[in-house]
This record gives sequence, structure tokens and C-alpha cells, in this order.
Amino acid sequence: MPAEPLNVYSSIEVLYWILRLFGYAPYRLGVKEKQPPVWWTKLYSVCYMLTYTLAYAKFMSELKHNGVSASIIEGKGERMYFTFNYITTTYGIVNGYFVREKIEKVLNKLHTVDRKTGRWKRIVDHRRLQRQIWAGVYLIAIVVPTYIYGTVITCQIHHNSCSIQLSSVFIYALFVNSYALMMVQCIAFVETIRTRYKLLNSCFRYV
Repeated sequence: MPAEPLNVYSSIEVLYWILRLFGYAPYRLGVKEKQPPVWWTKLYSVCYMLTYTLAYAKFMSELKHNGVSASIIEGKGERMYFTFNYITTTYGIVNGYFVREKIEKVLNKLHTVDRKTGRWKRIVDHRRLQRQIWAGVYLIAIVVPTYIYGTVITCQIHHNSCSIQLSSVFIYALFVNSYALMMVQCIAFVETIRTRYKLLNSCFRYV
């Protein structure tokens, strides 16, 4: 299989970008003799964080709203959202370097997950369960924002006095919604990894 190791990340593109951000995957996909050293990926991560920090600082310095304005995505709510997003992103990248050495161990143990998943699939109708999970996620993704926006509009029309509380509820629900969708996507990626862990392990030995 001459070209297969070079395309191993293409089936799980997001995993490749995450591993590359942590300095674990090669900076470019190519033959192993031409792959740059790992410090290139570390330099890439540092440059990414610097760019992200500068963009965050520029955005916050130009934000003129100090309180909660008529729109819940402006003012204090906007500051809270982007500040929390910046902190969680930075924490994720830094924490990724600490757990970097454990990634290969986890991938080397995926054969255990493969066997357990295979036994589970013989007992449970996993396709129907997967459809039910996706239906629940889509339902939450539609109902929660609709309920929040409806409440905000009604509240501002009749009272115009509860924007602070509603902005906090909106930001919290937004994060819950985003992370729920992200976790469901991770489950789908694990399903792909399950069938290709041998190729992944052999590819990582050349990094």
C-alpha cells in the first residue's frame, strides 16, 4: 500500500488538525523522509496562540459596549462569551501538550475498544440508537435557541428589564449546545478510528 499511510488523516481531518496543533502529527502529509521535525508543529502552535491572542486583544480593545445593551450578544454578554471562549481554547491547547505522550498509548489500546464495540454491536441496534441520539441533538439545537430567543423578545417587549439574566442563560445554553454537538462528532470520529487504528499506529511511528 504505497500511498495509504499518507492519506490516513484524510478520513479524520479534524483529528489530524488537533494532533498537529499539539505538535504530534506531521506539519505536512508527505513521505516520512521529507517530513519536517516535530518542532515545526510546536512552532505552528505557538504562532497560532500568538495570533489568537492578538485577535482577542484587538477585539476587546475595540469593543465599546460596557454594559448589557438592548441586544444580548453585545456589551457584557459579548465580553463574557469571547473571554470564556478564549480561556477554554488556550487551556485546551496547553493541556494538549501535557497529555501529548498519552495519545499514542490510547491509540495503541484501541484494539480493546474495537473488541468491546464489536460485542456491543451484536447486542444493541447501534444504528437505531445513533439515529435517536442525532434526533435528540437536533431537537435540542432547535428547541433551546428558539425558546431563549422567544423569551428574550417577549421579555423585552413587555418588561424590558431582564436582559442581564437572560443573557447569562443564553450564553450558558450556547456553550452547552456547542459542546453537545462537538461530543457527538467525536463519537462519529471514534467510529472511524476504530476501523483504522492499526494504520494510525504504524503511521505515528514515523512522526
